[in-house]
Amino acid sequence: MSAKFNGREWQNEELLKKYRENSAKILDCQLALENYEDFNNVVVEKFSNISKNWVEIKKKINTDAQLYEESCNILQNYLALLEEIGRENFTFYKDGSIEYNAK
Repeated sequence: MSAKFNGREWQNEELLKKYRENSAKILDCQLALENYEDFNNVVVEKFSNISKNWVEIKKKINTDAQLYEESCNILQNYLALLEEIGRENFTFYKDGSIEYNAK
């Protein structure tokens, strides 16, 4: 049995579930970082690089396992960037969501 998500067919529904969870967390990181940039009138080059890399990865990878693994790597890159900017600038919720603390 397969399922469709983001324009691709997933053969492994368990990996799809995990990938969806990562995708939601990645989106939270992206939104938090966009807000950080907007509110501080800065451009975080690493943010742009991670985002571009993620777009390219999603185009190139064909297997469920590879795409899930890469989503884990991208999520870790975003989380490391948030730490680098300063954890105190963001709120990390128990459910895994993140937001920028606008000042």
